[in-house]
Amino acid sequence: MPLLLQVAPLCVITAYFVQCRGYMHRRSIQSWESLVGQIRSGSELGDLSNPSLSQDDFVLLTDRLRKDPREWRDLWSLFKTARLTLEMADFVERNVSPSPADIDPFFLKSLREDAMQVRVSALFTIASIALPRSTR
Repeated sequence: MPLLLQVAPLCVITAYFVQCRGYMHRRSIQSWESLVGQIRSGSELGDLSNPSLSQDDFVLLTDRLRKDPREWRDLWSLFKTARLTLEMADFVERNVSPSPADIDPFFLKSLREDAMQVRVSALFTIASIALPRSTR
C-alpha cells in the first residue's frame, strides 16, 4: 500500500509535465495567422493577417482588454483574449527581426502587464462569485 501512495503522485506529476510540454510545443509552432484567427472570432479588430506588424494592431487588443465585462461570457472572452495577447507578444518577440519598424519593447512589456492584470482580475472575480461568501 505505501508503494502505491508513492507511485500515484509521481504518475500524476509526470502526466502533468508531459501535458505541459505538449502545450508548449503546440504554442511554439503556431503561426501568426492561427493566433489572429483565434482572437478575431467575435472581435471587431482590423486586418491583423498582414505580415508587417504595427503597434496600432496591439493598441486595438489593449483597448479590448480594458473593456468592462458585463456578464460571464464577456469575462471569459476577456480572459481568453488576454491569453492570446500574451501569446502574440511572445510570437512577436520570437519572430520579428530587429528593424526600424520594430515594435517598441516598452509597449510589449505594458501589453503583457495589461494582459496579466486582466487574467488575474478575471480569476479573482470568478472566484468571488463562485465561492460561497462567509456568513456575515
